[in-house]
Amino acid sequence: MKKWIALFLVCVLGLGLLTGCGGGDKTTSTDVNTSGANTSTNVKSRTLEEIKKDAKDAGYEVVENASTMGATDAVAAINVVYVSTYIPVMEFKTAHAASAYAKYVNGGGYNQAIVGGKILTFTEVSHGIVVDDAEKAFLEGLIGGKAVEIVATPGPLADSYKKDYAGAYSLAQAIRKAMDDLTGNLLARYNKEHPEGDPKNANNFIATVDLLGSMGLAFTATLSEDQAVIDALPTAMASLGCTDVKVVRGAANDYTISYKSFGTGETKELRAVYDPATGAMRMTEATNGAADSFYEFVPLGGDAYAYRTPRECAYVVYKDGAIQRFAYSSLARDEASYAADNGGIYPSGGSATEAWVCEKSAEMYYAVFTYDGTALSISTRDFGGKPVQLTIAK
Repeated sequence: MKKWIALFLVCVLGLGLLTGCGGGDKTTSTDVNTSGANTSTNVKSRTLEEIKKDAKDAGYEVVENASTMGATDAVAAINVVYVSTYIPVMEFKTAHAASAYAKYVNGGGYNQAIVGGKILTFTEVSHGIVVDDAEKAFLEGLIGGKAVEIVATPGPLADSYKKDYAGAYSLAQAIRKAMDDLTGNLLARYNKEHPEGDPKNANNFIATVDLLGSMGLAFTATLSEDQAVIDALPTAMASLGCTDVKVVRGAANDYTISYKSFGTGETKELRAVYDPATGAMRMTEATNGAADSFYEFVPLGGDAYAYRTPRECAYVVYKDGAIQRFAYSSLARDEASYAADNGGIYPSGGSATEAWVCEKSAEMYYAVFTYDGTALSISTRDFGGKPVQLTIAK
């Protein structure tokens, strides 16, 4: 049993490390609406041979016997070179199989499936927004199909998470991701309306809601009162290169992880605590005995939540799986950084309010994002250090 738990933890911890401790990718939760797409089994599909001939006749390069990328029930594939992009065009056993795979494509968050009977291809999207409308139109015409609509669905409900440290960690990451997805979607739509070359284009700065904490935070992701999980964690961390791993449950909902870091050999100590009364979590990290990072997440009541890390803080209202409003800030100056042992918000929220997010003087901040339910306001700096002020209506 312990080996199976350890294997599961390796997968969870590895995913956390790859995604920046629980976030950073463009994936969004989606359903698939196939209305308008040619997915009927009564409709005669175009064949790959017909598509290949039409593409070549139109002057496009075609790569035959391409990979089906492991797609279930895909029987053959070609690549059509559009501009400089190699775009897969796959044929499935049935139109139903093509439609089913479309859900997988759309759910990844990076592409939008285009289906014509048994034929499927896809075009790139950014936060749910098609990047190149001309490419999409070309592919629809080539395969005689339609793009399968990407329909955003609500995120997980706050009450669906377990009342322990692991549950609080997962809820914190879900809400953080929802903030970042909302920001990314509005910016992607805005930049599509104002492409590169337009003075209003907003591709000259980084606008992400990080709140990622540290690599050590990911190691605490699965902690709970389940002793089997605690016992299996050293094996999982050792498989990721850590040595001398020890996990100690000092008291209920109070855990300490110590280990030597892979690569550097530095001694790390993580302290993770959870408060059942408020649902809050806190992680502090020390390297060779010196405190160097922390992460706090606190439910404030009334669907409001607060975050604090050494360089960031946020106040967010998350209800029914969706962001209602939020304020987020990240610091630009080291001397302004927050301290783990001063001004903390764990476990009851401390002074966390919407105004608290931006209570320092303006020059201390690298970025401030606010969303009031109708518009996203961004105050940051471009890659050259110049101030940027931008408001995008929802």
